[in-house]
Amino acid sequence: MIDDGKLMMDDYILLIINLQLIIIVMKPCFDYALHYINRYPKTEFELRLQLRKKGYFEDDIDEAMEQLFALNYVNDYEYTKLYLTSECIRKGKPIYAVKGKLLQK
Repeated sequence: MIDDGKLMMDDYILLIINLQLIIIVMKPCFDYALHYINRYPKTEFELRLQLRKKGYFEDDIDEAMEQLFALNYVNDYEYTKLYLTSECIRKGKPIYAVKGKLLQK
Protein backbone atom coordinates (compact mmCIF):
# COMPACT_ATOMS: atom_id res chain seq x y z
CA MET A 1 0.00 0.00 0.00
CA ILE A 2 1.14 3.51 -0.72
CA ASP A 3 0.83 6.10 2.00
CA ASP A 4 1.64 9.62 0.79
CA GLY A 5 3.94 8.29 -1.95
CA LYS A 6 5.77 5.87 0.32
CA LEU A 7 5.62 2.13 0.20
CA MET A 8 4.49 0.38 3.35
CA MET A 9 6.58 -2.40 4.88
CA ASP A 10 4.18 -5.09 3.60
CA ASP A 11 4.75 -3.89 0.04
CA TYR A 12 8.52 -4.15 0.48
CA ILE A 13 8.19 -7.70 1.78
CA LEU A 14 5.94 -8.70 -1.14
CA LEU A 15 8.35 -7.12 -3.61
CA ILE A 16 11.31 -9.00 -2.12
CA ILE A 17 9.40 -12.30 -2.14
CA ASN A 18 8.38 -11.79 -5.78
CA LEU A 19 11.96 -11.01 -6.82
CA GLN A 20 13.23 -14.10 -5.02
CA LEU A 21 10.64 -16.26 -6.79
CA ILE A 22 11.69 -14.88 -10.16
CA ILE A 23 15.34 -15.62 -9.42
CA ILE A 24 14.56 -19.16 -8.25
CA VAL A 25 12.31 -19.98 -11.22
CA MET A 26 14.61 -18.71 -14.00
CA LYS A 27 17.13 -21.19 -15.35
CA PRO A 28 20.71 -20.00 -15.43
CA CYS A 29 21.43 -18.26 -18.72
CA PHE A 30 23.96 -20.88 -19.87
CA ASP A 31 21.54 -23.74 -19.18
CA TYR A 32 18.74 -22.06 -21.10
CA ALA A 33 21.11 -21.31 -24.00
CA LEU A 34 22.14 -24.98 -24.17
CA HIS A 35 18.50 -26.02 -24.16
CA TYR A 36 17.71 -23.53 -26.93
CA ILE A 37 20.52 -24.63 -29.29
CA ASN A 38 20.12 -28.33 -28.53
CA ARG A 39 17.67 -29.07 -31.33
CA TYR A 40 18.90 -26.73 -34.06
CA PRO A 41 22.11 -24.71 -34.27
CA LYS A 42 21.73 -20.95 -33.97
CA THR A 43 23.88 -17.98 -34.83
CA GLU A 44 25.27 -15.77 -32.10
CA PHE A 45 22.79 -13.07 -33.10
CA GLU A 46 19.78 -15.41 -32.90
CA LEU A 47 20.84 -16.80 -29.54
CA ARG A 48 21.55 -13.40 -27.99
CA LEU A 49 18.17 -12.15 -29.22
CA GLN A 50 16.37 -15.10 -27.63
CA LEU A 51 18.20 -14.71 -24.32
CA ARG A 52 17.28 -11.00 -24.22
CA LYS A 53 13.65 -11.89 -24.93
CA LYS A 54 13.73 -14.27 -21.97
CA GLY A 55 14.90 -11.41 -19.73
CA TYR A 56 18.49 -12.35 -19.04
CA PHE A 57 20.92 -9.57 -18.16
CA GLU A 58 23.55 -8.60 -20.73
CA ASP A 59 26.41 -9.62 -18.39
CA ASP A 60 24.92 -13.10 -17.99
CA ILE A 61 24.42 -13.39 -21.75
CA ASP A 62 28.04 -12.38 -22.42
CA GLU A 63 29.29 -14.93 -19.89
CA ALA A 64 27.13 -17.70 -21.35
CA MET A 65 28.24 -16.83 -24.88
CA GLU A 66 31.91 -16.99 -23.87
CA GLN A 67 31.36 -20.48 -22.48
CA LEU A 68 29.48 -21.57 -25.60
CA PHE A 69 32.24 -20.22 -27.86
CA ALA A 70 34.91 -21.99 -25.79
CA LEU A 71 33.02 -25.27 -26.16
CA ASN A 72 32.45 -24.54 -29.87
CA TYR A 73 28.68 -24.92 -29.37
CA VAL A 74 28.12 -21.58 -31.10
CA ASN A 75 30.22 -21.03 -34.19
CA ASP A 76 28.86 -18.72 -36.88
CA TYR A 77 31.41 -19.89 -39.47
CA GLU A 78 30.40 -23.54 -39.07
CA TYR A 79 26.74 -22.56 -38.98
CA THR A 80 27.15 -20.75 -42.33
CA LYS A 81 28.81 -23.77 -43.93
CA LEU A 82 26.09 -26.13 -42.70
CA TYR A 83 23.31 -23.76 -43.73
CA LEU A 84 24.69 -23.26 -47.23
CA THR A 85 25.17 -27.00 -47.68
CA SER A 86 21.65 -27.71 -46.50
CA GLU A 87 19.87 -25.03 -48.48
CA CYS A 88 21.87 -24.87 -51.72
CA ILE A 89 23.20 -28.37 -52.23
CA ARG A 90 20.54 -30.54 -50.63
CA LYS A 91 17.46 -28.43 -51.31
CA GLY A 92 18.65 -26.81 -54.54
CA LYS A 93 17.78 -23.25 -53.57
CA PRO A 94 19.51 -20.40 -55.43
CA ILE A 95 22.52 -18.88 -53.68
CA TYR A 96 21.12 -15.31 -53.75
CA ALA A 97 17.98 -16.41 -51.88
CA VAL A 98 20.01 -18.31 -49.30
CA LYS A 99 22.44 -15.41 -48.89
CA GLY A 100 19.59 -13.01 -48.11
CA LYS A 101 18.11 -15.38 -45.54
CA LEU A 102 21.53 -15.97 -43.99
CA LEU A 103 22.19 -12.25 -43.61
CA GLN A 104 19.02 -12.01 -41.48
CA LYS A 105 20.42 -14.54 -39.07
